[in-house]
Amino acid sequence: VFLSLVKTDEGQSVDVGNGYIYVGDWNTAKLTTIDVSNPRNPTVVHQNSLDGFGDGVYVKNNYVYVSTGHHSRNMGAYEKEGDPGYGKGHGLEIYSLSDPSKPEFVSRVKFPQFYRRGDDMWNVEVSGDYAYCADTYNGVFVVNIKNPQKPFIVGYYNYPGDRNFVAGITAVDDYIYAACYNSGVHVLYAKDIAKRCT
Repeated sequence: VFLSLVKTDEGQSVDVGNGYIYVGDWNTAKLTTIDVSNPRNPTVVHQNSLDGFGDGVYVKNNYVYVSTGHHSRNMGAYEKEGDPGYGKGHGLEIYSLSDPSKPEFVSRVKFPQFYRRGDDMWNVEVSGDYAYCADTYNGVFVVNIKNPQKPFIVGYYNYPGDRNFVAGITAVDDYIYAACYNSGVHVLYAKDIAKRCT
């Protein structure tokens, strides 16, 4: 039964925890926090500025993990090729939920620069000490997040080909499944770095 509606800038992805919804807002490059303690009257209570365009969000263990892409907001102009932030918005950002109503930036890890208009989806799932990231044409990244203040990349996979990009991702013990446009689901063996996402 439909209860209510709350507007965000340009919501791409959503996850929930502690009575709050966290939204990856696209072109405005925001992480938007919404209080849903009263589901009939959800209220935007906070926004964080992301370095790249916002998309995938995942809440786990008092942290929210946000996938970003396209252009870097922290590097000045970015609209055209040659601008300092052009194509440099790709990565994973980590925010503390010590206060769930106001996420606090902890760290980020960056992925390689690229820009391709149109096919632009970035997703993240988290389990144990790892975040599994789908970064469109950049492929799959596995990020060690054991110390959220110092994340680092421990695994990478990409399947080359025109218009072949990773759109979705999930992990089950020792395996990562990547949904790739034009080529199907890729099964990746990732012993000891793929844990079951619940």
